[in-house]
Amino acid sequence: MRRLASPSLIALLVMGATFPARAAELNDYLRAAISNGDASGVVTGAIAKTVAAQTGSDDLLVASVKTVGAFASPECKRLRVSLLKKSVKSIEGPVVDLSLPPFEVNMCLDGKPPAETLTPDVQKQQREAALDTLGKIPRSAK
Repeated sequence: MRRLASPSLIALLVMGATFPARAAELNDYLRAAISNGDASGVVTGAIAKTVAAQTGSDDLLVASVKTVGAFASPECKRLRVSLLKKSVKSIEGPVVDLSLPPFEVNMCLDGKPPAETLTPDVQKQQREAALDTLGKIPRSAK
């Protein structure tokens, strides 16, 4: 008998997982949650490889990201991230699904933290860097 999809993938589809247009990196889910309020699905890329190496499981890494707060800019949110690693061998022996400790992150659609969460020193450095960059742009491009 030929297997068309893994039970984990079927479970995600049944639960109504929401996927970014090209689900891959965790950042795709973070940005989708900023725009839509929440996002979930299978994570691939560097983070998935790191978690696989640490847990010894090559099965799915599933992310669930929810908006838990807002900032002055509508493009910036506080996000709660939960990760579930499938098929991890436990110390006791059986294979289990491992919930990693959830964490929260402040992020804007551009990938940077909201300005109001930065210290005044960091805000000053960013302003100076932006002005320095503008000074290096040829006049015809301004």
